[in-house]
Amino acid sequence: MALRKSVEAARALPTVPKVDPANAFVRARYDCVAPIYDLLELPLEFLHSRWRRELWSRVKGGRVLEVGVGTGKSMPYYPKAAQVTAVDYSSRMLARALSKARRGAINVRLVLGDAQALPF
Repeated sequence: MALRKSVEAARALPTVPKVDPANAFVRARYDCVAPIYDLLELPLEFLHSRWRRELWSRVKGGRVLEVGVGTGKSMPYYPKAAQVTAVDYSSRMLARALSKARRGAINVRLVLGDAQALPF
């Protein structure tokens, strides 16, 4: 039930009101590379996956905010007891993260947002 609510909430990702023109190119680049981002980072992922597992093993539960979730590479390591909200600047990266959350039945709230002006 909680997963369904999270997935439903993620489907209706809010829009970021105004994009700072100085940062618009950053969003455009991440949106553009989103479909191949995981493939581009595959060689590094062999090292990073160990780091992700170690980092997330230290989180025992409670409320967690992941800023810069990207395509959701850390999601498999989220603790079951945690209420995770994951933020990213790119809607296309979040769409990839949503797909991973659905495939892995991962309970996460995905939010489109700017780390410089978090909506919390």
